Amino acid sequence: MPIPSGPATNNQDLVEQLKGPVFVDPLEKYKKYGKIDSFIAVAWHPHANEVWVVRRNPISLKDAEARVLTACNKAMGGNCSIAASGGGISVVVLYIDDILTDVTWDESYTNALRKAKEKNNCSNEDWNTKCKPKAYSNLEKIIDPKEIEFKGDTTESDFPTGKVTRR
Repeated sequence: MPIPSGPATNNQDLVEQLKGPVFVDPLEKYKKYGKIDSFIAVAWHPHANEVWVVRRNPISLKDAEARVLTACNKAMGGNCSIAASGGGISVVVLYIDDILTDVTWDESYTNALRKAKEKNNCSNEDWNTKCKPKAYSNLEKIIDPKEIEFKGDTTESDFPTGKVTRR
């Protein structure tokens, strides 16, 4: 029942007004569905041969993207962009002849690998030699909320260390 904007006109309206704002438990989704989605974001720069990855972020897609862009822009001085992002997806970063070539994603880890292989015409002989995938599985699509309660933020990051290879 909607809460009227003015004073209560009957007992039920008064009861609704006295309840106050509704608090939404952040773990309500888990309690109802048994899972909490986690988010992954991958950033790249046109002159870098590496990617920046934030995964297992339980907060939001926007938060994952902001974190990964901040790290990339800090390292590269700006001009970074999101290569892939989503909730509960796996991402494959593909290097051909050690050059960052493609970023592919799918809800299925296996399908993401298959798509990267097919899209870039990588033969079975070339796979893991000439065509080298670096896969970021977001298998933690289902995060145990107890882990969040005890550890706080469960976000993991994979950023280049040392000097970034420029292309």
